[in-house]
Amino acid sequence: MASISIIIPFYKDYAYIKQAVDSVLAEDLRDFEIIIVNDNPCERSQSFLSGCRFPNPVRIVTHEANRGLSAARNTGVANANGEYIAYLDADDFLLPGGLAHHVSWAHKSGADVCHSVTVIHEQRGSKLATHKILGRDRKFFQVTDPKTNLAAMPELQFIVSSWQSIYRRGFLESSEIRFDEAQQKFEDRLYVLETVFSDAQFALTDMPTRVWRRRSGSITTSDKSPRDIEMMTALIDKCTGLAEACVREGRISPIHLEREVVHSLSRLLWELPVLEAALEEDDLALRIRPVLSKALARSEPNPQILLDPIAREIVNFGLPNKRGELFSPDLATAVWRGIVSQDWDNVRSLQEMARQANAARLPKPEPAGPTPVKTAQSYPDRELIVHVGLHKTGTTHLQRQFVRNDEALRRIGVLFPKTGFVDHRGVSLKPEGTPGHQAIARAITNNDRTVFDELEKEIVDSGCKKIVLSCENLCFPFTTDEVRREYVDRADEFLRAFPNRRVIATIRRSDQYIESIYRERITSVVSTESRNIFEFLVENRNRLLNIREMLEPWSVFSGGNLSLLDYEKLRREDNYFAAFCENIGIDPIAVPSKRAAAKHTYKTPPWDVVELIRILKTCIHDPDRLEATSRSLIHAASFYPSDNRGKYLLSVDDRLDVISDSRNYNQAFFDSLSFHFDYDAIEQELESDRQNWSPPDGIDYRLVETFVSMIQSSDAAASVGPAAAADGPDAAVQALLRSPGASRILVAMMRVYRRTPNSVRRLAKLALTKLYGTGVRSA
Repeated sequence: MASISIIIPFYKDYAYIKQAVDSVLAEDLRDFEIIIVNDNPCERSQSFLSGCRFPNPVRIVTHEANRGLSAARNTGVANANGEYIAYLDADDFLLPGGLAHHVSWAHKSGADVCHSVTVIHEQRGSKLATHKILGRDRKFFQVTDPKTNLAAMPELQFIVSSWQSIYRRGFLESSEIRFDEAQQKFEDRLYVLETVFSDAQFALTDMPTRVWRRRSGSITTSDKSPRDIEMMTALIDKCTGLAEACVREGRISPIHLEREVVHSLSRLLWELPVLEAALEEDDLALRIRPVLSKALARSEPNPQILLDPIAREIVNFGLPNKRGELFSPDLATAVWRGIVSQDWDNVRSLQEMARQANAARLPKPEPAGPTPVKTAQSYPDRELIVHVGLHKTGTTHLQRQFVRNDEALRRIGVLFPKTGFVDHRGVSLKPEGTPGHQAIARAITNNDRTVFDELEKEIVDSGCKKIVLSCENLCFPFTTDEVRREYVDRADEFLRAFPNRRVIATIRRSDQYIESIYRERITSVVSTESRNIFEFLVENRNRLLNIREMLEPWSVFSGGNLSLLDYEKLRREDNYFAAFCENIGIDPIAVPSKRAAAKHTYKTPPWDVVELIRILKTCIHDPDRLEATSRSLIHAASFYPSDNRGKYLLSVDDRLDVISDSRNYNQAFFDSLSFHFDYDAIEQELESDRQNWSPPDGIDYRLVETFVSMIQSSDAAASVGPAAAADGPDAAVQALLRSPGASRILVAMMRVYRRTPNSVRRLAKLALTKLYGTGVRSA
């Protein structure tokens, strides 16, 4: 018999399942098994899981049809051999040593259920992830106790989830505790109550074991369908119904029923979208209202229970909910009565009172002084062209060509303003890097019109009649639609002197766009993005693929004068810059002085270099050292030809999904602009190329050597440090490493180093160690 069986339900968790499994395999467990229950029995999921090549402790059990999370966990238990059962969601993972400690403590305590503390993992955009102990654990369960039960510790009723505990399999079988398969989602609360109300013996450990990944698109954070709302409503009814039955049978005290009803009320007011749905006038509301009334009527509405010490800890009095409503105990009790009596008009009125209560507590804004009004000067004879090029559509190349051809452009009345243009040659990891008129985007987000006053002056002084602004970040792809509209409205106000506007956007094939922008985010100096591409896609799918949402505010800004250009089509031209100029009404023949060939100005490294930088980001958190090491790696790696430059990280199926989503988001929008994007042809091309795709299969050893060498160089620089002597070899090395040409010198040194035999390399390392002592680490 295995010591423990870890059950991992799988549906479409392609981005996360490997990390979940690896976190278990990393545990120092004597005897264990991992059971993956594939609840998505399509060919893609089966080929994906088999392609993961999980080792022997992993078994895969596949459902014949999708049955939901509860059924998947039940299937896992039915196939388990372990003395203990643990549940792990496919998008979560274990902390090092956590499960081994958890199992050991369960054995020592002999308890039926052993609960451990959970850590929440949250990552917003590409910022570094934050981690904190789950709030309910912090309040109730951050203790170590070898033996307790509900009578001794009533807080056990409010364990958050089934996957926070491990269970003795014999206890689950004798108590006949199973997940309710009618609850295909939102199943945990009922399972926890059945366990706690069964008079199980509990043990608790305060050592954190699991990491709960709170992410967009998960069951807990995604938008809820009518079916979801009904399942949530049914769960509330089942939970209070179970508590009522246990009171009737004498298994628990009536106070537990009252607390469960209060918990359900709290979730309605602060967490779930169910109450909002019940206040609508539609069929869904008519179905769920009587169920809610029945569920909350199992305990008489009583303001005193809201003052119960445990109930007060689970109700968020004093905090507004996501809808901007603030419920006091009296207001919450009144809502409770309204639901029980089915007086839904009264509940609506009480909800409005809660909104007003929250508004009243917010500080009143100080009366603003008179807003300085800029002179209502207008230049209708100037045409303002705003290029909001999406990322990875050759915008850097275009911007560099506009700068290089500045004189020729001015001679024909075209201005590419210097105001707001940011040159990142010395900042970007890659030569020639620039985000274009980034200072203009920054002025919009900071609500600073100073840059726009300078811009207007430059335009007027130039006498040019056509003005081209270019900045890919003007799409604001990583903001919400609401914030984006606010920013574009602000741009409209700042640029009101130029009513003659046109907006240009270059559209790239969506599967290639996702791959490219992911690589760009990993290799960006300012981005802390370090997730793999599958996690990145899960979190940013809607933001990056919904071109309509990105560009509709700019269509309004331009009065409908929005034009879309096909990136792939432009790239097929002999000269990308010339083709772009022609499309925006600039005669390319009139700009003859420095017409550059249609080559990449700003190459994105191949996937293997990108992955090495991702590793650096997970290991080095000092920004300066990370930047220097990454820059050196990219420079050095560029000297070696790569066979991986054209390879995709995403599979054909992943790319087909991306194309399908893009079509659903954008087809009608593209049609309205007479922009033809041949999705059918792209899908056919992908299908025909299916046999040629294979997963990335390893990083070239030369790159690994380069990677290690750059880290060693970085170590040397860090070791010398500012505390080193002012003279001597250390100071010379420090000056060398800080010099502007350090990266080029390192590359040259690497090329010489690679041509030397290993024996000479070892002698060199030994000499360096003797010369610098501990100041330089030997390889």
